[in-house]
Amino acid sequence: MIIRSDVPMPPLRNRFRVRLEAMEIGDSFLYEGTFKEIASFRNSVTQAAKALNKKFTVRADPFSGVMCWRIA
Repeated sequence: MIIRSDVPMPPLRNRFRVRLEAMEIGDSFLYEGTFKEIASFRNSVTQAAKALNKKFTVRADPFSGVMCWRIA
């Protein structure tokens, strides 16, 4: 086996994980997108919450997309 250090890490599969890791309890952010993007966002938040062992909630705002809060 050859150990190589010149191969870069692949990008995160969950593009929202970095933002979710940085959130403190009570922090929130707004996400805007198409219906399909919002469905993907909700799924990504659920997966990241399990991986990070934190709790988030996502609620639809009929005028501007969805809001995501860290609750625990």
